[in-house]
Amino acid sequence: GLGRVPQLGWSRQALREAAAGLGMSDAAVGILPAGPADLVREAVLDANRATATAMAEKTLPRTSASPLADAIRFRLQRNQPYRARWPQAMAILAAPPHAPAALALSLDMVDDLCHYA
Repeated sequence: GLGRVPQLGWSRQALREAAAGLGMSDAAVGILPAGPADLVREAVLDANRATATAMAEKTLPRTSASPLADAIRFRLQRNQPYRARWPQAMAILAAPPHAPAALALSLDMVDDLCHYA
């Protein structure tokens, strides 16, 4: 689903191409009512889950004396494939309709960081 984001941005076109890659019609994009915001949320959720799992399983790469710093670095590295498009992602999540969900995602990640650190 997120493979076309580096080329197409956080867009309905990226969603359409993801649906086509899964053998679905363009109409499948309609199941994501927030469109590109749902795509951004999925990327954030995926990165947060990967970070929480690595912390829980104690498989984070150790690059500093601080497990918390290592976890934050690991989480930020999950954004690397979308680095050029990340400002667009943040703008989408900052829009008033999506800000509550963005805040919830951030708070969940902070909670995981505090829990496992």
